[in-house]
Amino acid sequence: ETSYKPNGKSMDATTEAYVVAPMDSSGKATVAMGTKVLIQNETTGKQIWAVVGDAGSAANGWGEMSVYAAVQIGSADGKSDSANSSHKIKFTYYK
Repeated sequence: ETSYKPNGKSMDATTEAYVVAPMDSSGKATVAMGTKVLIQNETTGKQIWAVVGDAGSAANGWGEMSVYAAVQIGSADGKSDSANSSHKIKFTYYK
C-alpha cells in the first residue's frame, strides 16, 4: 500500500510508475507525495515520468521505484523484485 492515493486508491506497482522518497529525521518524506519525477536510466538511455508515491528509509535514499517504472527504463525484467544495480539511474523531481 502506498502513501499517495490518487482517486482514493493505493498505487499499483505493476501498472503505475512511482518512486519512494527518503524520509527526513522526523519520519516525513523529503518530497511531497504526488510530485512529478523524471527517472532516467543513463545506461540504457530510457526514461519515464513518475510520481512520488511513497516514503521509505533514508538509508535507501532515492532508488526505490515501482516494478513498472523499473521495467520501463530497462533496469528490471519484471520477473523478480531485483533491478540491475550496475545501471546508473538519475531522479529529477519537479515541484
